[in-house]
Amino acid sequence: CISHVDDWRHFIRSNKDYKIGFMDKTGNLKIGYKNWVNAKLFRNGSAPVSIEDKENGELWGYIDVFGKYIIKPKYTDAENFEKGIA
Repeated sequence: CISHVDDWRHFIRSNKDYKIGFMDKTGNLKIGYKNWVNAKLFRNGSAPVSIEDKENGELWGYIDVFGKYIIKPKYTDAENFEKGIA
């Protein structure tokens, strides 16, 4: 199911195991399903994603358009970057 729409990517959650991935407007999976707990829209080349940390609960970080962390999860919340500030 498509959860949110961005200007160039959708984030999707698998109905089977609830993993999150990202696809482009044409429906091609661009970032395969990962064990992220939550995700927000891509903006300016990055997207906030969260993981479940056993000691600290849900932690947020940022991924690039290839699904690699540019900021590892360590925040209790995250918003999209706008003019270099999140």
